[in-house]
Order: sequence, then C-alpha cells, then structure tokens
Amino acid sequence: MGGVPGEDGVDHLPGGHLDLARVRAPLGPGELAGRAQQHGVRTGAGQQALGGVALAAHAAHPGHHGPVAEADHQLLAQLHAAGHPDHAAHQVGAAVSHGHGVDDVHHAAVVQGPAGPQQERVALVGALHRHHRRPVLRGRDGPVPVLAGAEQRRERGGGVEARQAHPVDGPAAADQRRGVAVADERVVLDLLAGLLVGLLVGLLVRLLVGGGRGHGAIVHLTTIFGRLSAVSAHEETATGGTESGRGGSGGPEQPGGGGHGAAGERGHTGGDPVATLLVLGASGDLASRLLLPGLARLLVSDRNEDPGHGHGSSLQLVGAGSEDWDDDRWREVVTKAFADAEGHEDADRPDGWEAACAVRDASRYQQVDVTDPDALNDLLHSCTAPVAVYFALPPAITAKACENLVGKELPESTRLVMEKPFGSDEASAHHLNEVVARLVPEEHVHRVDHFLGTSAVLNVFGVRFANRLFEPTWNAGHVERVDVVYDEDLGLEGRARYYDRAGALKDMIQSHLLQVLAVLAMDAPASLDEREFRDRKAQVLRATRLAGTPAEASRRAVYTAGRMGDRDLPDYQAEDGVDPSRQTETLAEVVLHIDTWRWAGVPFRLRSGKGLGRARKEAVITFKPVPHLMGGLRGQARPTRLRLSFKPGTINLDLTVNAEGDPFDLEDATLAAQLGDSQLPAYGEVLAGVLDGDPLLSVRGDTAEDCWRILAPVIAAWEADEVPLETYPAGSGGPEPTQAFPAV
Repeated sequence: MGGVPGEDGVDHLPGGHLDLARVRAPLGPGELAGRAQQHGVRTGAGQQALGGVALAAHAAHPGHHGPVAEADHQLLAQLHAAGHPDHAAHQVGAAVSHGHGVDDVHHAAVVQGPAGPQQERVALVGALHRHHRRPVLRGRDGPVPVLAGAEQRRERGGGVEARQAHPVDGPAAADQRRGVAVADERVVLDLLAGLLVGLLVGLLVRLLVGGGRGHGAIVHLTTIFGRLSAVSAHEETATGGTESGRGGSGGPEQPGGGGHGAAGERGHTGGDPVATLLVLGASGDLASRLLLPGLARLLVSDRNEDPGHGHGSSLQLVGAGSEDWDDDRWREVVTKAFADAEGHEDADRPDGWEAACAVRDASRYQQVDVTDPDALNDLLHSCTAPVAVYFALPPAITAKACENLVGKELPESTRLVMEKPFGSDEASAHHLNEVVARLVPEEHVHRVDHFLGTSAVLNVFGVRFANRLFEPTWNAGHVERVDVVYDEDLGLEGRARYYDRAGALKDMIQSHLLQVLAVLAMDAPASLDEREFRDRKAQVLRATRLAGTPAEASRRAVYTAGRMGDRDLPDYQAEDGVDPSRQTETLAEVVLHIDTWRWAGVPFRLRSGKGLGRARKEAVITFKPVPHLMGGLRGQARPTRLRLSFKPGTINLDLTVNAEGDPFDLEDATLAAQLGDSQLPAYGEVLAGVLDGDPLLSVRGDTAEDCWRILAPVIAAWEADEVPLETYPAGSGGPEPTQAFPAV
C-alpha cells in the first residue's frame, strides 16, 4: 500500500482510526534518546543490541475487546494524533499517555533502538479518557487493521493488511469493554486510575527494551500481572458498561436505568423509578393548585402502560408539613386536586382513574418540622425507597432543610426536587449546589422549571430539528434578532408577598425565559438524551452575556392604575402587600448576546411584564431583509418573521407576497399552523421525569448558576438605581418602544 509523503519525510498510511507511518530515515542513538526522553519513554540504559520498540494506542475497532498486540513490520518514528477535531489532516501530535482520552487523540508512540529494525516488538498503551483517566475503547463488531510484522530477526518488509486479529465470538459483553487485549491471551484489564496506566506503561517499556531477544511478536502482559482476566463485575455493574453509566447502543439497559431509558425512548442516568413521592409543604398553594393536579393527570394518562414507569397505582403519595392535619384532612385536599383528572382519562387506558383513586386512597400525611434534621430523616426512612422529596417550600427553607440533612444517611436512590429560584444570586446558587452534592449525585437532583415541561416549548424541537427549511438559516448569517416575550394581562392575583420580593426579572427572565433562549439557540443534540440535551443548553448559557451596560441593555417599568379588559387595576405600588420602597418592577427587558459562531452579534431580547392590555407569549425570530429587491415591484419587503407562540401553541410565518389583483404590488401574508398539545400539563410532564428518574426537563446545577451570572450586572445596577424605573398604565402595551427595545 503506497503512502502519501508527509512534510517531515514520513509516509502516512491509513490504518483504522490511526494513521500509520513508515519512516524513511532511521533515527540514530542520539536522536532516539532525545525523542524518547522528550516523550517520557526510557530506552533502557546499556541495551545497545536491542531492536525497535513500538508503543501504540490503537483505537478499538467495533467488536474487539481492546487494542491487540502485534508485531510491527517497520519502526515508527512519530506520534500521530488522527481525527482530532482541532487538528488538520496533515498535523501530527503529541506524546505517549499525556492524559488525553480516545475522544481527544489516538496516540501512536514509537521508539527505535540503535540496532535498527531487525528485532521487533510492539506494546500497547491504552489511551486515557479525559474524565475517567482510564482506557476507554468503544465499538462492537468488525475487523481491525493491524500491522503485519516480520516474525524472524532478519525479516524485513511487510505492509499493512486488514484482517481479524483474533476471533471474537459475538459482540463484546458489558464486562469486557474498555480493556487492553493481547492477541493470544485475550487478557482484558480494567485499569482503575491514570496512575495505574502510567505504571503499566513504565513496566512494559522496561520489559520490552531490557529483556529477551529474537522473536518479539507478542507481549504477554500476564508475565507482569499474572492471570488478570475479566474486569470486575461489581465495577462494571456500577458503571453500566459505558463511561456515562448507560448501556451501550443497542444493548440492554444496565441496572440503575429505567423510565424512558428502559423503554428505549430516551436514555438517562437518573436510576430506578420512584416508589414514593413525598411532598414537603403539602398544605401550600403550589401543592394543591399545580403539583397534585399535575400528578393526577399523569396517573390517568397512558404513560403508565410501561411497568418501568414509577407513576402507576403502586406509587405511594405522602404529604408533610407544619400544619396539624390528619390523613382524612390531607385526602380531602388530594381528592379536590384530583377531581378534574377524571375527565381527562386516556381512552387507551380505561383503568387510569382507578389508578389515581388507588394512590389517593392510600396516601397519608405526617406533621413535621422540615428544618429538624432528625425528624425529616425519620420521615424519609418511613417511606418506601426510592423516594422523591418534593420541596414545595420557600427557597430559604428548602436550603435550610438540605443543609441540615448533610451527614445523614438518606434512603437509597433518594431524589431531591426543588422549585425555582435556585438561590438568590450566583454565590448562593453555588453554595446550594455544593450542599446538595453532599446528599445525592447530580443526576438525582431535579431543579424544576415547569416552563420546560410546556408542550409549546417542547414543540421547538420538532420545528427546528425535524424541518430542513429552518435549521440552515438558524444563525447569525440570516437572523437579525430574536425576541422572547411573555406579556400577561394579569395583575398580582394574590401573589404580592412573593412577587414584590422577586419582580419580573427574577420571577420570569432569570429562570423561565433564559431556559427558552437556550432551547432556541442550542445546537442540535444527537438525541433527546438528558445528557446530550442539557449539555447543549449549558453550552449556550455559558456563552451568554449582557449586550452592553445595564443602562444600555436593560429596562424596567411598573404599571400604574388603569383599566385592563373589563376591570380596573389599581396602581401596583398601592396594592396590598406591596412595599413601594422596594421599587419592584412589573415589566423587565434585557438584551443579550451569545458569543458563539452561530449567534455572534445577534441580539436576543427577553421581556416579561404584568398588567398589559394583551396577553402575548411567544418567541419571534426576525430574519434579515433580502439583499436586493428587484425593480418593478411596488411596495416594501417587510422582514420575514417566524412566531412560535407558547399559549396557545401555534406557529406563524410572516412573509411578503404578491398582492391579490396586481401581482406587481407587494403585501404581507401569514402562514399559520396549530402545534400539537401535550396530554399532560406542565407539572405533569415535570413529574413524569421525576418519577421515572429522568432529569431531561430538570435544570442542571451549572446552568442554574450561569443564569444568575448572566443577569448579575442588571440586578446590581437596578438595586443601585442606575437604571430608571419607568411607568406604564395598566391595560396598555407597556413602555414606548425604543431602538434598543423595538416593537416586533
């Protein structure tokens, strides 16, 4: 097989996942020592008559348990990093075992001795995964190209041939992955840490360069480690056979999975379905108005058909709070909250209402002080595990309860479910994340943002990623601006105690609308896997910042007395429970930039307000105008706009078309379609993920902190009164549009 001459006198040959190289000019002893020392490989002092030693980290081809040790036909004199996304095709790279994983770079490390290529040996160094610092090999079936080497001391020549190194009977089992294999022994090693791999490298180099002569086709690792065989069954069970803890593609779900992953619809790492839903703050408005109705709708839906789901009639519902209620009083609340679900029973599941009634009738209530760690821990252990603890409590009490549980042994696979806001700023959010991390792993934490459970937000996936029309133009080259608007034709509606301390910025933009922004702006995930999806959102939020100073890129206002629909709305600052000295805004707007290749320079405006004349809840993508409008057409080509409405779920595409009657005139037209609605309300979708152990629709800890970081300059400027508090009459359209905050 012919090679392609490289820039440094090396012919490159394609070989599996690595490029193989044939050296034109041999290295002298001095060059050898320099190269070897540079790359951290010792040649073995005093071994003047030894042949070349090749250390190669072959990426495993599907079906092989690991790298296969074979004789090299020729000595390699370079390290080649093949296939790394940051490298050009002709570039060669670094050194043996620098801590890079297979995902980063495949290293082929080679040392040549002074005696030349007459004596040959090959050893394998498993590449390290960047996170786990252990050999990570992927794939299932098929042959791997290997080096066909000379078997005798005086043989030369050879080439590259693709063949099966040693037969493997069937796909690799879960306990046979990620190992280093030897061709004739098939030894699979599970190296638990990078230090152990480093030790293996050192021992192999010293053995190969300092020992035996003549035939050097195969290195028997068992001579060093004895008869190390299959990897630990316990460790493989814990990790589920892959680095993420999930079963391999096409393989069975590993223990600890379940829910959507077990059904083969979405993979997740949250563990087994929940057996008990424990609601803390069960007597509060959140539980009775949103949480329990959402649970009832979930119970009567056809989501229960899969026994892997955790929301069937066997679910235990436990309410707890400071009120001195008994079980009968609690069940009255549950009965009232469940009542509406009977009319939404799914036709495909006629026994759904029976399941809901069974959960209701078996539910119980316990009075508890949630800030008492012993009392709360006793309550947790009285529930059947796994337990999902839903903190339907004010954020400060939730944080205190979590802090008090540190050091307590929680029931196995406990989940913690928390409502927004997550902290009050970036520092407090970080502290809360640290506390929670001492209680349960991150995949068992559900930070609820019910906005992500709305069907309208979920519909963005279909519009963006199931239609080739939009995605090619979904970038800074074609999009002029993006506006996410959530205008409400409501007043305080009894929420003064909470709202006056939060305001529109913290209540809506810091949480809900930043999540919508992330969904609109993220790159396409490979699947709706919680890890893929949340990684893409995190990438967007890490790159998001305020588009200027707070005075330039933010706006706040409060409504005054006015008429909204058929009722009069008083001045906000005159409402019961409002402290005028707080200067709380009822309308907030911010303009953000996302510093990525896709979105550089595109303004993203987020706006939310109360007391407005028209309810408007939508994302508006405004495309750039055409570069040239041909002469002879009369009229103006208005911007093309795609409107994704949240309530109701619709999609509207505003276009400029030929007018009726005279085709040389232009006029506006709108193409509209109704988007599908979920059978579940937002809290039903959120609870489905919680009970299945699927954190797909939950906010991850790092993104919760980033949302505070993004708005920190605005919050500080508003608290220092550096941005004026404007006013607008209740029932109007809000403050007058400006260049920074235009009407769209």
